[in-house]
Amino acid sequence: MKMRLLTILLFLLPSISSLGQSETTLEIKSGETDQEIYVIVDEAPQLKGGEKALSKFYGKKSEHEIAENRKDGKTVYFQMVINQDGSVSDLEILLSQSMELEKEVRRIVGLMPKWIPGIKNGKVVRTKITQELTFIVPIQPQLLS
Repeated sequence: MKMRLLTILLFLLPSISSLGQSETTLEIKSGETDQEIYVIVDEAPQLKGGEKALSKFYGKKSEHEIAENRKDGKTVYFQMVINQDGSVSDLEILLSQSMELEKEVRRIVGLMPKWIPGIKNGKVVRTKITQELTFIVPIQPQLLS
């Protein structure tokens, strides 16, 4: 039980606290397969074209306007695995303020093209990454009673 709790803590802390970082070594074994899923790698996975291309993709595919910063909207935090072939799998919503926005993130990630996979010790590996999307959601006028 203690080992499982330690594994869960080791899994959550680096992935939330190291958004976009790519250093040192931590590996997590997936419970479903024998393949390792890394959280921290030597070269982080990225969409071809880098962060600019990713921001452009999110803005182009979203049915809601994407905010520049968290103060301007509602943020959805999520994790996904970038597989060795660059495909995206295992989407998990970590925090969402709205079921509608959660559904929108699931839709957008489903449209995502292949990524350049992560590299660990010179080897292409499955990598879990944490992302956030902040949406500008128009204020709904309240009906007068």
